[in-house]
Amino acid sequence: MSDYSSKLNAILTEAYHNALLAEETKRKYSSGNFTFRDRNAVTFIMGFRNGTNISSVADYLKISRPSATMTIKKLEKNGLVERKVDPSNHRNAIVKVTRKGRIYARYQQNYTEEMAKALSEDLSPEERDALYEGLVKLNQFFAETIKESEKKHK
Repeated sequence: MSDYSSKLNAILTEAYHNALLAEETKRKYSSGNFTFRDRNAVTFIMGFRNGTNISSVADYLKISRPSATMTIKKLEKNGLVERKVDPSNHRNAIVKVTRKGRIYARYQQNYTEEMAKALSEDLSPEERDALYEGLVKLNQFFAETIKESEKKHK
């Protein structure tokens, strides 16, 4: 492994570790003990003015429908979402974000915006472009890893 690869590996490992610590710390000191999955669910549901169904949430989060149901129940218990019977199909539920959920989602959005600003404010335009492209490639790597893992376990 080259010196650059070693340094990159070290900083990626440290960033991953710190992201997990930040998640644990936020959960420890916030009410509700919400996970990344919970926050992603609220943000996803908020994108649907008239709500969405649990299957859509499960598909988005790439989890089983029963796991999505558990996530929705937790969010509902904490007042972030509400479930109502789908008038077009009484066997399904429509999930909507509550006012409290919208406030929570905006708080999360502000946090990630602050992170992006702190990360990029002292960078030149060329450095910003390089950082962005690097993160795009990192996301592609994660997406490919997920696909490969799913293929192996089917």
